Amino acid sequence: PAPASGRRDIEASRSRLTESLELRRQLGIGEESGTTLTLLAVVLILSSDPSAANSAVMEALTTGLALRDRRAAWSLDVAACLAALEDQPDRALRLEGAAAAVFEVTAQSPPPAWRQFTAQLMERARRELGDERSSQALAAGRGMGFEQALEYAIERAHAATN
Repeated sequence: PAPASGRRDIEASRSRLTESLELRRQLGIGEESGTTLTLLAVVLILSSDPSAANSAVMEALTTGLALRDRRAAWSLDVAACLAALEDQPDRALRLEGAAAAVFEVTAQSPPPAWRQFTAQLMERARRELGDERSSQALAAGRGMGFEQALEYAIERAHAATN
């Protein structure tokens, strides 16, 4: 059978990712869960549960910062999408710019399906800001260092939940 993500079975994907997180924590390797948390956040966005997605990506960002794990670029990308959904276009595009810079520096290349997912959400932010302000926000994000970008995302995500 095709994997849950290939079938677009959101509930099965959510269940498997949650199970993976639980197993990692039981085995004492929860610090390896950043990617799983990021993918869970995507599934939660697709499930129309942005609050839970924000919690998952916040944990992924915090883990990424603690471990200085460059795979956190994916978490920055998801945080950008959540900011776009929360009508924070400047923040969304700054985070998108930061994620793009980390992807480039680390030679990580998101697949077309990932780019399509993020582009749909980010287009809203671009329309809202217009070309010039969008370019400025993206450039500001690209100019952030890795740790600065993660701290910015965590600070803003934390502020949004309080």
